[in-house]
Amino acid sequence: MRDPREEIPPHLKAELRWWSEKAHEAETRQSLLPLAEAFEERKAGRLGSLDLSRRMRACQSGPLARLNNKYRSNLYEYQVAEAVVDGILDRGEMSAEVLECLAPALAAYEGMRASRQRGS
Repeated sequence: MRDPREEIPPHLKAELRWWSEKAHEAETRQSLLPLAEAFEERKAGRLGSLDLSRRMRACQSGPLARLNNKYRSNLYEYQVAEAVVDGILDRGEMSAEVLECLAPALAAYEGMRASRQRGS
C-alpha cells in the first residue's frame, strides 16, 4: 500500500483526474435532469418562461454550484473515493494501482457512511 504522505506519481494522478472528471460529469448530468424536464414542460406549454428561468437559476446556484465546489480542488483521490462509495463510479472498472492509491480514502468514506447508517 502506498504511504498517503507520499506524492502521487504523475501517471497515477492523471488517471485519478480522469476518474474525477468522469464522476463530475455523471453527477452534473444527474443534476441537470430536472432542468431537462422543465424545458420539456416549457416546450409543451405547461411551464412559463419566467418559471423556467427561475428553475435554471436555482439549479445553477444550488446543485451545480455545490458540484463545482466539490470538484474544484486537485484532491482527486478523495473525490474519486467518495464517488465510488456513493455508487457514482464502479470500482470494478478501476486499475489495481488506482484502487491501492484510493484505499485510505475509501476506508474513510466507507467508515463515514457506516457511521451515518448506524445513526439513522
